[in-house]
Amino acid sequence: MIISAHQPAFMPWLGYLHKIAVSEKFVLLDQVQFEKNSFINRNYIMGQNGPFLLTVPIKIKNHLTNTIMDIAIASESNWKKKHLNSIYLNYKKAPFFKNHFSFFEEVYSNEWDTILSLNNTILNYLLKVFEINTEIINMSELQIHGTKTELIINLCKKLEAKQFIFGSKGKEYSDIKLANKENIDFLFQNYSIKKLPYRSDIFEQALSSVDIIFNLNQSSLKEFLISHGKIER
Repeated sequence: MIISAHQPAFMPWLGYLHKIAVSEKFVLLDQVQFEKNSFINRNYIMGQNGPFLLTVPIKIKNHLTNTIMDIAIASESNWKKKHLNSIYLNYKKAPFFKNHFSFFEEVYSNEWDTILSLNNTILNYLLKVFEINTEIINMSELQIHGTKTELIINLCKKLEAKQFIFGSKGKEYSDIKLANKENIDFLFQNYSIKKLPYRSDIFEQALSSVDIIFNLNQSSLKEFLISHGKIER
């Protein structure tokens, strides 16, 4: 079995979805520490002047001791209205705007207690749109512990997986020798898009997958997603 894992991400980019698509199981690392200035609670969409961030405000107090699953959304700002307006204004002329905007209207009409619940709802929608059927598992369901390579090995043992996919930066911090001792094969994702078919400008790699679902026919999404990634040793 081949698995992968990552922290929950807000409106994740294409590379995140690709790693899920090429795995048999994907673990959401909801029990690791929250990282400030990460993509857990923000991501880029395309505006008239280029990519800009949509950020979900969170209650940052005690974030060093709380795990991601405990991080609450700060409800005192009008962030939901700003997000929905930004999506509407920047994608209303996109060819498949009507196919997806009602989902975001529903998302931003709801009350959200935690960033995890919001992220999971959006992720599940994107997986459906991209026709990705990989099983998603929360780390908190597995009752495992550890950090870095030790955590990954424990994940693999728990799920009886022999292969694990890292992102491209995984080579910088993974302990391949330790994994080999446990008969676990570490693989690494190479994901790159030079240009989007519906844009003439330079593509921002961190751009949310929301951009592509508004602009590309659903029947083409999974093929496009898969064709721009490789899994290497």
